[in-house]
Amino acid sequence: MLNFRRSGTFSKDFRKWIDDYALRKRQEELLRGREPRRSHPSVRNYVSALDLILDYEYDISRRLSIRDINDDFLANLIAYATELRVSTTEHKYLTKGGMSNGTVNKRIDALFFFMESTYPGKLLVQRPKHLETLKHRVIRLDIGELRELESLEIDNPVYDRTRDYFLFLCYTGLRYSDFVKLDSSYYETDTGDLVLNTNKTSKSCRIHLNPKALAIARKYDFRFRPGCNQDLNRYIKLLLKEYHLFETEETVEYMKRTRQTRVAMKRELISCHTGRRTYISILAENGMSAYEIMSATGHTQVQTVMRYIDLFGPGRREKFAALDRLFTE
Repeated sequence: MLNFRRSGTFSKDFRKWIDDYALRKRQEELLRGREPRRSHPSVRNYVSALDLILDYEYDISRRLSIRDINDDFLANLIAYATELRVSTTEHKYLTKGGMSNGTVNKRIDALFFFMESTYPGKLLVQRPKHLETLKHRVIRLDIGELRELESLEIDNPVYDRTRDYFLFLCYTGLRYSDFVKLDSSYYETDTGDLVLNTNKTSKSCRIHLNPKALAIARKYDFRFRPGCNQDLNRYIKLLLKEYHLFETEETVEYMKRTRQTRVAMKRELISCHTGRRTYISILAENGMSAYEIMSATGHTQVQTVMRYIDLFGPGRREKFAALDRLFTE
């Protein structure tokens, strides 16, 4: 482990701590016999928290020290995180602001993990209670919408590749970080399964490739190169907009200090992760148990999967349909 030395400037200390933390994560993965990733998912959360601090320092025109980190600072930082920021030619912000309560909670948790390990006994502030959050609606594609996307005639090679990548995510439920590391070594020809340890949870999962998923995998030789997550999300939205798909309006509730709603076309709410939600919901619709789903998705919390079974499981729908018949007789 590196010897961490404080510089006296809060953001510089945070940056050095992140470098040390990233090195430790790489060393842990080497000890587990895994190939280290360029950026571990947990490190990115700390980088985002630091970006928020740097934007805040820019707007108050001074560097913070540990003595500045008190209750007033924390209240101001939370309010700052929820405010929108617009970059100019003179200055480009690292964060856009407008954060939901769930995102703010993640940033504050990352900030306190850093502070409690770096300044033991010197903090002038206590970790606040989490801001109230809402469970988001499950935005997914049903079988009919999948078929519509599958049958679309596309003459643009970029959009065709984007469609293939997104459909593969819908057929497999892979997280983006697992999707981009694939190659043919993860595929078992005798079972027709992908077998891998997930990056996020290190949990082993086994995903059966249906014929359409297998055809896409073979088309790209099991190597997908979508650029970064944000690039693929952007191209998915551009594809859906270009071909006028999924334009029904959806009302979404979220917490940004207080409960708010917004109305958007469904296509605007679709991203790489929609593929995972689509896959899990289709498994639930077809009677898969929570543990059968978890063996394919790498989830570690059964409560997460039970939400999909409650929403989409056939047993629940059939019981309510029976009740509907009872009350209409």
